[in-house]
Amino acid sequence: MKELIELIDSSIESRTTDLDMQKKVWEAAAELFRPDINLYRNTRPSVILSQETGDLGLALLWIVQAALARPVLNDITFNIADASGIAPVISGVSHKTIISVAHSESSAAPVTFATDGKTAVLNGTKKFITAGRNSGLIIITCREAGAPKIERVALVTNDELPAGAMSPLNLQISRTVDHTSLTLDQFHLSAERLPQADPGLLRRSVKKWGIIERALILESYISFLLYCNCLFSEHGITIASGDEIISLLENQTRSASKQLEEAVYEKLVTTANAGIEDVIRLTSRFQQAYNEKEHQLPADQKIRLADLFLFNRLKG
Repeated sequence: MKELIELIDSSIESRTTDLDMQKKVWEAAAELFRPDINLYRNTRPSVILSQETGDLGLALLWIVQAALARPVLNDITFNIADASGIAPVISGVSHKTIISVAHSESSAAPVTFATDGKTAVLNGTKKFITAGRNSGLIIITCREAGAPKIERVALVTNDELPAGAMSPLNLQISRTVDHTSLTLDQFHLSAERLPQADPGLLRRSVKKWGIIERALILESYISFLLYCNCLFSEHGITIASGDEIISLLENQTRSASKQLEEAVYEKLVTTANAGIEDVIRLTSRFQQAYNEKEHQLPADQKIRLADLFLFNRLKG
């Protein structure tokens, strides 16, 4: 863990622009904390990363890998009659591989597919993808033109995409990880790359694991507030007691662990996240302190503390 923290700290500024360094740090984190959510039912590495390093971007990437991308891929591969068509692209996936999920889209330009049974053609735009340009595999949700909901996924490798298909996004948050949009215009690939899983199962999988992803993001964000609290204390600013934040974290950890159990063993995730209103109120106090102190902060601290505005940016 010590070596990973040193690598994270020494590269925090360079990773805002250096994709190779982003990938190097991810692979080091994945080696220490294998991105398999089943290994971490009660204590998540994303909490440790947020609290110990203040690198919320890396923590969120771990969540996407462990609690969304891999579970959705597993649900697909375990529920199709013939996986031979996707074997070439999933056989090389290891615990260090970044798998991107391209799901977020506008109703005006969803990603659609048409196929003659041999070739599939995809069109449309995905608005937000985590670590897209560093991914070894991309899961693209899609539907037939005119369909109201997603029906299939396309499994695509990064080097298969045409030049310029991914465009970087300047979100001003989680800057240690790449964020992109994806635009497909008459993109052709083998129809075998659109495995015929049950559409209802696919939609339930994406929804279920999306709920888990959001629960773990909230948990990780609260642990990030512990890091921020210590950082502001070093500047002589008292925002909250450690006990106040720890109480919020413990409550959300219990909720997230319960949701995870429901996701694994039940059809529906019904447990709600804990104390969201309290987290928002506490965040506003941190944001005010950041705005007052920003001009005095070194660059590496600004990069980290900008994630205090995570929910503001994502909401926008």
